Amino acid sequence: DPAHPYYDRLKKIERHIENGSKLTSQLLGYARKGKYEAKPIDINHVVEETVQTFGRMKKQIRFYFNLAPDLDPVEADASQIEQVLINLFLNASDAMPGGGDITVTTNMVHDIRFKSLTHDPRPGRYVLTSIRDTGVGMDGKTKERIFEPFFTTKEMGRGTGLGLASVYGIIKGHNGYIEVE
Repeated sequence: DPAHPYYDRLKKIERHIENGSKLTSQLLGYARKGKYEAKPIDINHVVEETVQTFGRMKKQIRFYFNLAPDLDPVEADASQIEQVLINLFLNASDAMPGGGDITVTTNMVHDIRFKSLTHDPRPGRYVLTSIRDTGVGMDGKTKERIFEPFFTTKEMGRGTGLGLASVYGIIKGHNGYIEVE
């Protein structure tokens, strides 16, 4: 009964169990070298759901959106894309210990948009998801290493260095591209 004094606690436990189940699936997907459960998804919907979940954990972070309507569906595993977003949001929030802003923007772009990047994309249309934060930023040496497994700038015991490495792996496994500014 929602009026029961333990209702909120039980709902939180239920969410943690669901998240643990998702994480297990994600780890299995990662271990299978990117063999995900891909189906057409709406990136805007995944962004909104992930922000809603993340926002409950990090109340000092304010989210802003600039989500393009009518995006093409993306062939992807929604739980893996959610994991990418959570890892990026966690990284951003670590760079804003006193709180700050995260802006998420989505839009359709043609491969020409990628010509300035270090990638050689296949021709076609892409859904571009951009995440910008008001954090402290990083130096060039850090930027060069952020996708390396086990690389972390956090003190011992505060991070594994796997968050952005898994982001990179998931994006690549979905035939996508990632760039950092």
